[in-house]
Amino acid sequence: MDQRQPMRTTNRTPSRPSGKRAAALISCFLLLIFSATGLGSNTFGDDTRTAKAKTPGIGPAETGAETQTKPRRKRKRRRKAFAPGTLFGGIEVGSKGVKAIVVERRKVSGEFEFKIHLEATKNTKVIDAKGKGTNESGVAIIEDTAKAVSDYFTEIRSKNVTADHIYIVGSSGISESLDESQRVILVSRVAQFTGKTMEFVNVEEEVMFSINGLVSPASLPSSILVDIGSGNTKFGYHTAEGEEEPDTNNLIYGGIRFGTGSFARDISKLAAGGGDFTALSSANAAQRIRPQLEDEVSRKPGFQNRTKVYLSGGIVWAMTTLLHPDEVTAPYASLDSKDIETFYALVRRNFATPTKMFEADLNAITDPATRKAAETEIKRVSNAFNIQEMTAGSEILKAVSESFKFEGKKIVVIRSSHVAWIYDYVTVKASEV
Repeated sequence: MDQRQPMRTTNRTPSRPSGKRAAALISCFLLLIFSATGLGSNTFGDDTRTAKAKTPGIGPAETGAETQTKPRRKRKRRRKAFAPGTLFGGIEVGSKGVKAIVVERRKVSGEFEFKIHLEATKNTKVIDAKGKGTNESGVAIIEDTAKAVSDYFTEIRSKNVTADHIYIVGSSGISESLDESQRVILVSRVAQFTGKTMEFVNVEEEVMFSINGLVSPASLPSSILVDIGSGNTKFGYHTAEGEEEPDTNNLIYGGIRFGTGSFARDISKLAAGGGDFTALSSANAAQRIRPQLEDEVSRKPGFQNRTKVYLSGGIVWAMTTLLHPDEVTAPYASLDSKDIETFYALVRRNFATPTKMFEADLNAITDPATRKAAETEIKRVSNAFNIQEMTAGSEILKAVSESFKFEGKKIVVIRSSHVAWIYDYVTVKASEV
């Protein structure tokens, strides 16, 4: 069975038109530039803006020409020292739609915690634009997305966030949904609505921002990050030494083009003829996901050798909520590999009757506020995922856990981890002003 090819990533694409006609002309001009220069054609883990030794698979290997020849050096710090309580606003356009946050970061018991002042999402069905180019239906989706960005920008400003602390970015997963011409139009419309230049990050940058947003400096030498998203799964760790700034020069990263949503859609197509979804998901994970993970480990042994795992992503939130409802108000949860095995079994046991998964016994929670919060979170999980996505996500979790040897390791799930990368991205951009 064919494996998916490495994911294409995008380079940053600034544009600031002043009117509809100008926007159209700029869009055409930029499209010609894209075609001529090949911008946006980098593969998952191969960014032509950095001189990295090319190795088979996804992301740079931990050993090889690059790491043997590149000298270590103390790098200039990229972030300003912002005052405690400083608010930042981020608007992320991803494969599903638009997410907006207003957030500040603090440290609790040695781990980062995010205090969220605003969190909102709108599913603009960005993924439905794939393959539609600039025809009427494709442009309508882009327009809806740009208007959602505009509305969120206004809402964030109403929270007393200064304009220089608000940034708009397209995630790495958006390359699965929009082609280059559509991205050009989206950038143009966002600039017209907000006066801000929308940029795009690639997988390498998103992993870097996630690690820097989530992992405390003291934990960097012993930790890896695994983020299971809707469109892909990303992972990485830093090899920064001493006072060296953690950035893409000392980042070991990788990923697979399977996430909770994309893997579920693939299996649903295979099961459309009457096949058993759970059996097909297990077989495909064995044939298509595990070999890629094992290849990553063979070239980057830190994914197995490091002792602490920061786990993030929607399916991770679902698992933590269902297995540990009494801890939903805690800033972070400590798990182990047995939790992943328990979740895997729970999903399969209830595949035919998925509502039973959400009938958790909350009688042991004596605090009324915590019980209410648990009921709310469980309801949110039931609304966020169907049983096919839960099955696909649990399969990816199990494959990663076994390939990266999570047994015996400390697994940390920060409740607000979903805002980590966008927070770090925004603070870096704000430091450049």
